[in-house]
Amino acid sequence: MEPSPMSTLCELSRESGKAWLEAVKGHCVDVELREDLNEWDIFIRVATVVCSKCESVWRSFKPRIFSKFTPKRFREMPISSLIEMLTLFLTFAYSTDTREVCEKTSMLIMSIFESSGKDRQEVLLRAIHCEILMHAERGLDDASIIKSLISLTDKLNEADSSDIYAESYLFAAQKGLELSSLHRFLPRMSSADITRILEASTHFTTVSACLWKVAVERLLMSDASHSIVFLTTQLRYRCVDNPMLASQRMALITSVLLSEKAPWTNTAFEFLIEFFQSLDGEIRFPIESILPLWFALVLTHIENDGLTDVSQFICTGFRSFAQDKGFPSKEFSSDISSTDAAVRWIFESVSEIARRNEMWAREAMLRWLEPVACVLQKVLPKSTMEVCTQSCRIASYIFRFASRLIYRSAGECNFNQSLFVRLCKLYIQNTLIVRNFEATFLDESVPNYFCGLLMLPIASSSYLQRIAVDIIEKFSLDYSLKQKMKRLLGDHPRFIPILYAACKADSNAFKFLTAIA
Repeated sequence: MEPSPMSTLCELSRESGKAWLEAVKGHCVDVELREDLNEWDIFIRVATVVCSKCESVWRSFKPRIFSKFTPKRFREMPISSLIEMLTLFLTFAYSTDTREVCEKTSMLIMSIFESSGKDRQEVLLRAIHCEILMHAERGLDDASIIKSLISLTDKLNEADSSDIYAESYLFAAQKGLELSSLHRFLPRMSSADITRILEASTHFTTVSACLWKVAVERLLMSDASHSIVFLTTQLRYRCVDNPMLASQRMALITSVLLSEKAPWTNTAFEFLIEFFQSLDGEIRFPIESILPLWFALVLTHIENDGLTDVSQFICTGFRSFAQDKGFPSKEFSSDISSTDAAVRWIFESVSEIARRNEMWAREAMLRWLEPVACVLQKVLPKSTMEVCTQSCRIASYIFRFASRLIYRSAGECNFNQSLFVRLCKLYIQNTLIVRNFEATFLDESVPNYFCGLLMLPIASSSYLQRIAVDIIEKFSLDYSLKQKMKRLLGDHPRFIPILYAACKADSNAFKFLTAIA
């Protein structure tokens, strides 16, 4: 009897191993010989019923069927006939002897796989998938079949078989196995297949560098949720077993999320929320690699519960980091109730550290803030007044506690492109002075900026003189700010004549400085 032509069964076998298994079950459960069945379907149903109910018949039938259909015959028969014959074997495996029939079928598939074309290879692999599902359903050990699957996938051509490879990878992933050939197929996979692979590999204790790389690249996509879950889970594992690698990989993620290619959306925020959400409070994490990302967030987002939670983790991590380094830090309150307080505490702590190790503090501030400046230049000019106010408040702590650490003279750098000048332009020249803020905010923040400027070598820098004079010019008409700036200049009387000389006659700054000279 010859197998029937291509049918619905053939379509199911090409759809997935699961669909094929359901068709196989239909042959075993639905034994009614309906009029719509073809000869091959009737044969399978009758053979299944007889062999499953009479062991002697099965013992007699088994050697004949396996000896009759040799690898040579399988290679020569049309693909529709191949599907029908594999269905026969799988039906016997499901109804009569799962272990032995699957073993013989797998051996047969192994013998013809490499000489088969792409379409036939897909059918053969889905037969293996069907066997794996059959074993799982019955609680049987499928180690040998998984081994066969891995061996077969290594023989696929990455140029045209990435889809079936991805499908096969998921079966191995369910066993916690990663295929060494993955790097060959990932570049050619569809976005949907990569998403499924990331989901399946999320909780692997180790993953290949190529999968990590793809996940990081997908952070730049509009839907990065699967990459975020994968990367944050893997980072938590590395924080435990390989802190150095965790630091390197977190630095890479931060670099990507702060790059010019990255649209400054909620991706960075979602990433940090996901990372800390399941982090054990006792686990040390790479605080230095995370800080630039956090600073970018707090300088471009308004306060919310998620950001406050992240900020509390950051403070805890920074305290542990400082202790490990033997650095002093400002007295820490574990009940920091706002991001504003968290940022202030960290910059105050860095200021304390600088008294003992100024070189480290200066280098650290550049490492943490240089990447953030690019994001700020893109986001701040377009931000709402609420975001702008929050950002200026946070930035005021940089000036108050760390201006000496981020300032570089013209002899040390390209001054106009330096971090300090970029922050001055962003926050003082193009924002604080030109936008109209609420009086309470100005009363709180302007003194921080002014105080930070007075800690710098104003006498030798015309730029610093101009910035200080601009602040006085803008805010000396406000009584409260006038008194505060007067007190601050009282601590630096040598700067008064220098700033006086930099003023325009009859300007607000000129009048203010004349009055206190």
